[in-house]
Amino acid sequence: MKSYLSIAAMHRVVLLLLVMTAGAPALIGTAQARSLPRVMPVVACGALVNKVVSADGAPARIVTATIQQNGTAAFCQIKGYVAPQVNFELRLPVDKWHQRLLFAGCGGFCGEVTIRAPAAHGCLPLTNGELALVGSDLGHSADLMDGVWASGNPQGVRDFGNRGVHVVTLAARAIIQLYYGQGPKFAYFSGCSDGGREGLMEAQRHPEDFDGIIAGAPVVNQTANNSIYHAWLVQHLIDERSAPRYDDATLELVHAEILRQCGSPGPAKMVVDPARCKPRLARVICRSQQKSLCLSKDGLADILAVYRGPSGTDGRPLYFGAPVGSEYSWNQQAKVSELFGRNFITYMTGEPFTSPVDVRSVGFDPASISRFYHFADELNAVDGDLSGFASRGGKVLLWHGWADASVPSSSTLDYVSSVRAAMGGEAADRMLRLYMLPGVGHCGGGRGPSIMDLLTPLMAWVEDAVVPDAIDIRAAPGTGQVGARVAPHAVR
Repeated sequence: MKSYLSIAAMHRVVLLLLVMTAGAPALIGTAQARSLPRVMPVVACGALVNKVVSADGAPARIVTATIQQNGTAAFCQIKGYVAPQVNFELRLPVDKWHQRLLFAGCGGFCGEVTIRAPAAHGCLPLTNGELALVGSDLGHSADLMDGVWASGNPQGVRDFGNRGVHVVTLAARAIIQLYYGQGPKFAYFSGCSDGGREGLMEAQRHPEDFDGIIAGAPVVNQTANNSIYHAWLVQHLIDERSAPRYDDATLELVHAEILRQCGSPGPAKMVVDPARCKPRLARVICRSQQKSLCLSKDGLADILAVYRGPSGTDGRPLYFGAPVGSEYSWNQQAKVSELFGRNFITYMTGEPFTSPVDVRSVGFDPASISRFYHFADELNAVDGDLSGFASRGGKVLLWHGWADASVPSSSTLDYVSSVRAAMGGEAADRMLRLYMLPGVGHCGGGRGPSIMDLLTPLMAWVEDAVVPDAIDIRAAPGTGQVGARVAPHAVR
């Protein structure tokens, strides 16, 4: 199914990109989170040490519990784990808790406990220290691009794929009950990249865990993205010496031509909707004895293949391609793709380890594809039926950068189409909104503004039925970017 921005919505985005000034502060939205009564602890923080609670039948132990200070806000910092070894950190406000829990998802292949809430910049309950916060390593300790931990470890793959967030959420709820004498009134999740996948996995498989979910650039099909797609990029952008096939200047030349053809008007040129841009690159092809910067015919074939995306030996498409307008980031992305692709294919497909895979020699034949999908049921959040989550009043805010070459923006558009197909358009619209950010790369960055607060409108939607509309995106200071007000993206 094709996904697209309505002409009217696209014109609104372009107009706002033109009229807002670089670095301008975000406009104040009307939707605000309600004020919930404050609840105080009923036991001392230190009294929680060595307590064991149940998390879906698994024991969870509190290892440490100490008072920490964050500015003027004090919190009880709890560190512990759920069996077999899903580590977590839980931060409980000492005197400012207002009955909300926020789970901060992790990125990459996880492997460390971090608590960062994306798409929540300026959310007052978060800024004021009113939320209980929790994060997890999802069952292993490693660098976020390292997959060695998964080799011969199906339990670790399961904890990373879909169990870890669930059991840590249950443990967090139980510990909150011990500390405050009551559980949270509302629970939220916010994550990007793999964190976005984690949020959607929760909505699909554990709809009772959260009331609202923010999922940014979700790696919905972890298998295809981290094997097929990354290998395809490497094979078309990196040569046999592991050097870029095309220097940054050549890719910038291609990007400039794309902007000339499809860029929005005005100084803040960017591709507002890559799906509507059909690249014609004849102007940058090298002519006989041309000395200025240009693209060879072989180079053109590689560029078009990256746009097109991976295809099987039978010619059928296997996944999405990099979005038009992201060319300037391809060399950096190819290096990342080589790491992710090698780690996923070598360690996260259930194959016995022999030696690290060279993704430049990976095939796209049916047998290879089948091997990549060995753990697909544990890892992929592709189920579009969110009716269980919707029946509880759950809400989802999705966001993705149009210029994301790491997780193609088309994958999120396709997922939203699958939700609408599974639930019906009206039902999907009652519980899900999608925001597509012009010029933005993977989880931010790129050449478009990406500082925003989706947590406040999500709370207002969940708690007060205030349906979110356009959101304000602020430019990072000193970037020369132009702020924007972006309406929900229409997918049909």
